[in-house]
Amino acid sequence: MPIRGPVAVFCRFAGCNLWSGLEEDRTTAVCRFCDTEFVGIDGPGGGKFDSPENLTNHILSFWNGVDEPFVVFTGGEPLLQMDDKLVRHSKRNMLR
Repeated sequence: MPIRGPVAVFCRFAGCNLWSGLEEDRTTAVCRFCDTEFVGIDGPGGGKFDSPENLTNHILSFWNGVDEPFVVFTGGEPLLQMDDKLVRHSKRNMLR
């Protein structure tokens, strides 16, 4: 029987205080190992969200009902973008 972790939705942020995201600025960036594309947020599932409620609802729209909703916040600099409102609203909506 294969062992697996929880089914997860990845919420990948863009934007950081250590690098502009522009390739020409990479050599002078504080963080040179970043793999986040900062300019493209309009791909499938991408966008800017004006409230924690809208982002949480968008994340939940990808949920397929297997296991409990589990989200991984990553990319950009998540601690710049996650605030108390987003954490509280995510927990209220049963996101782990």
